Amino acid sequence: MLDKSRLYMVINYGKSPVGVASRSGSMMIAAADKDGTPSEQPLSLDEIVEINSMCGAFKLGLLRFEKEFEEEIYELLRIHNWRDIMTDEEIEETLLNPSLESLQKIIDIRDPLYFERVRGIYTGLKSVVADVPGKVDMVINERTREFAKKITTSAIQLVPKNNGNAEVDALKEQMAQMQEQMAAIMADKKQTFTSGYITTDKDEPAPESVTTVAVSEPAPKKKRTSTKKKTTTAKKAEEK
Repeated sequence: MLDKSRLYMVINYGKSPVGVASRSGSMMIAAADKDGTPSEQPLSLDEIVEINSMCGAFKLGLLRFEKEFEEEIYELLRIHNWRDIMTDEEIEETLLNPSLESLQKIIDIRDPLYFERVRGIYTGLKSVVADVPGKVDMVINERTREFAKKITTSAIQLVPKNNGNAEVDALKEQMAQMQEQMAAIMADKKQTFTSGYITTDKDEPAPESVTTVAVSEPAPKKKRTSTKKKTTTAKKAEEK
């Protein structure tokens, strides 16, 4: 149960300050810190109701409330679709990693100011060279042109990607597995031959190991000299 006598925190998770106005004057609610810590501004329920009647900060998701009290406060403000209002974090996730459902939520936005909030986050990501998919670029650019023509209900249609590519990828993966299996079989056969024996159909036991014996080459034989010839020659010399 909300208590009109107490203050409730209005929270800014965004990277930019948000200006709001009420009957008592205007104020600026600071942006979140560089480390992502949101800023908080305590306000009474009467001030929150006044701000909501004069600007769309709560309807557009620029400012939010404490988790503990958000449902009751949104109901008080008659913002019944508050669960569908994307946070900055959800918008960034959609822009960087879009799914069919999340991207459709952006296409379905009919409030130009709400879309400008999305486009502001998109522009920030592009400025830091974030990896935004091409299909997101197309949706944001086309939706921008539609709002420029005051077309609130988008004509953009998302078509599920043909799963033919998925089937091709699955086939490629299957072929790769078969090649790995064939390579393993060939490796086993090669190991069988290089281990020093060849398997046959007979149930012959394979040797446990192959012993290698190193044998040196025989030394070349020396040419023998005839001693008989030397003796005959010596005798002839003495006779002379």
